[in-house]
Amino acid sequence: MRKKNGIFMILAVTLVVFAAVFAVFLKGEIAQADNDVAFEAMEESVMTETVEDTEKVTEIEEVTEVEEVEKSYIELYGLEEVDKPEKRTEEQILLKLEELAEEYDMIREIYENVDAYSIVMLDHLANNPEMAAYVLGALESDGSVTGGFTDAELEAEFPLLLQFDPRWGYFEYGGKEMGISGCGPTCLAMTILGLTDYKDVTPDKIAAYSLANDYYVKDVGTAWDLIDEFPTLYGLTVSITGINEELMKSELDKGNMLICSVRKGIFTAGGHFIVIYGYDETGFKVNDPMCVARSNKTWTYAQFGRQIKRIWSVGVKYEELSASEMVR
Repeated sequence: MRKKNGIFMILAVTLVVFAAVFAVFLKGEIAQADNDVAFEAMEESVMTETVEDTEKVTEIEEVTEVEEVEKSYIELYGLEEVDKPEKRTEEQILLKLEELAEEYDMIREIYENVDAYSIVMLDHLANNPEMAAYVLGALESDGSVTGGFTDAELEAEFPLLLQFDPRWGYFEYGGKEMGISGCGPTCLAMTILGLTDYKDVTPDKIAAYSLANDYYVKDVGTAWDLIDEFPTLYGLTVSITGINEELMKSELDKGNMLICSVRKGIFTAGGHFIVIYGYDETGFKVNDPMCVARSNKTWTYAQFGRQIKRIWSVGVKYEELSASEMVR
């Protein structure tokens, strides 16, 4: 009997010890499971934060890229000041470019490969360093048109368009690039864009029309007849205005825009077209298709009146305008 009781006692102790060991083991497993869950949660959190950070970086890069794409040639390369254009010999052109190469990296690159460019293009560059990016890109261009108007240009009241904008500046017009010979079509494009709702009458399209209808005069440029007639195709009126300050202001007060043919002077070393779209107490507001710097200034009649050869007043039909719309 005493022997059986001893056996029972041993079994009981064994069970107690086993239970204790099992409890410790189970507790460890639970703790490990909790640690695993916590680790997985932490890992998932870190991965989520990493993905979110990556998405934020991507968004920043995308926004930056969009901002860069939306910058216009004018914003990228327009200058605050450009010297008055001069007529130069070939030797003088090269000397001027050598001087500009000290100041502008792109012009230095052009100057180091100067024999690859036409002297006509180099002459224009010598008169306007704003053309550097355009001239530099000429060697790679096939003459195709690469774009239309931007949203900013369509929304602007009187947008400045440059004839040497790479979107259309390499288009051939009269045996030269639009950037060299396309001031007339570019002025017409600015006028139509400023006075109508037409959104696709780009300078190259006007140049193509001019060529197809014999409005380009070899070795001279755009015929005045194109200025007389082209705006009427878009419902606009065209009239010749006297070269007089008060008459010019009177036409602008009607809501019209003026296209001027000018001779050698502030805007050109030869012949040129410019647009006048308004005036204030400091002078006339000009859009010069060959220069951003000159377009960002106002000019008094005393400064350029004697350089004007002809003025066209272009506008919508007056009866379609309200009184408030007839003042700009």
